[in-house]
Amino acid sequence: GTNTLTFRYTPIAAADSASGAIAIGQIALNGGTIQDANTNNAVLTYTAPTVTGVVINRPGATVAANAGTYRTGQNVDLTATFAVGGNNVNVNVTGNPTIPVEVNTATGSRTATATYVTGTGTNQLTFRFTVEPGDRDLVDTNGISITSPAIVLGTGTITDPAGNPVALEFAPPNLSTVFLDGDAPTVTNVIQPQPRVYVTGDNLDVQVVFSEAVTVAVGGGTPSIPLTINGTVRQATYFSGNGTNTLTFRYTPIAAADSA
Repeated sequence: GTNTLTFRYTPIAAADSASGAIAIGQIALNGGTIQDANTNNAVLTYTAPTVTGVVINRPGATVAANAGTYRTGQNVDLTATFAVGGNNVNVNVTGNPTIPVEVNTATGSRTATATYVTGTGTNQLTFRFTVEPGDRDLVDTNGISITSPAIVLGTGTITDPAGNPVALEFAPPNLSTVFLDGDAPTVTNVIQPQPRVYVTGDNLDVQVVFSEAVTVAVGGGTPSIPLTINGTVRQATYFSGNGTNTLTFRYTPIAAADSA
């Protein structure tokens, strides 16, 4: 009584697992009828769609990534866990399969390629891409995304222990808590010492304001800013502000040298 009919088949493991894939044929009436409201017989010829992403009794992947904020040069790992019927299945990999990942950038978006790096012989494969300068999924609340959720084999293979190919398509994962921050901090303002008369023992503080919070490491040396005082270059060295967006650099004047 509607314009859409559903045909159902329940797979039988022993008979239907040899190839794992399916193809759709033409409708067979088998003595039945399909008619419209005026008893006109339906024309049953059609072009069957090419079936993708449907694999019978073959391992399929669930893809996930660890939540967090990843910065330029850091690796983002996607874990593909393979199972069938609720049971984990080890898989074997040849070549370098990939997963395409959509990331926001300063100029729009790009497709990052997460390439297989490890896991063959187990039920979990790791695919990895590296955050590049300009990647900036931190600017929204959606994180990264996979708009075409399928493993791309290229010249590689992923097979189950019997040598049969696995399902390549997978359900789109929730990656809304995976953020990228490929924007390098920039200096947005430099604040001079407060205008007044300074005497011996006073501090000359120069503040540098960045576009985001920064971390200062002094193990290999202390950052400084040169100050030219009466023709002599002095150094205002980093004093405070680690973990914030404003750093203070301090120089303590020496009367004899700086009061000429």
